[in-house]
Amino acid sequence: MKYFYTLFTCCLSLFTSLPCVSLGQLYHSYNVNINNGLPSNKVYGIITDKHGYLWITTTHGVVRYNGYNTKLFNIAEGLPYEDIWEVFEDGKGRIWLCNTSGNIGYIYNNKYHDAFLKNITASIYPKDIRQFGNGIIFNSQYNNDKELQQSICIESNDTICNYPLRQSYLRSTN
Repeated sequence: MKYFYTLFTCCLSLFTSLPCVSLGQLYHSYNVNINNGLPSNKVYGIITDKHGYLWITTTHGVVRYNGYNTKLFNIAEGLPYEDIWEVFEDGKGRIWLCNTSGNIGYIYNNKYHDAFLKNITASIYPKDIRQFGNGIIFNSQYNNDKELQQSICIESNDTICNYPLRQSYLRSTN
């Protein structure tokens, strides 16, 4: 009985002191905005890469934030466009940048690289990017001068191949 009473007293004192300990910790928050590193307050999305950096997509480029400093990637840093809507980190650590344009590329080792678009002449809109083998796969809409087309695009060795979906297939899945 004495053992039970000692155990009960220890557990009770432990549980009653926990709220005091957790209340003693201070919570700090920090806002990143145009006053301290963002080129725009319009943010489309945020991801965290494998190194812990935050990648923030904005209307005026992509920002890499390490918790202390920001690094802006925009036209001055080699991007062909600044209005970035989506980012994705692939298995190789490349940060892919997406928007409506005639090209797609990625940032690797702090430098922008264009991917080669094989048999693609229209603007593409990459979205829903996913890892696919050693590359990426994404859904895209593009305008072929007649109508809006849906396609699947697959990247391998910095080359994007476009596979248009037939309209009959699209109607059967809806």
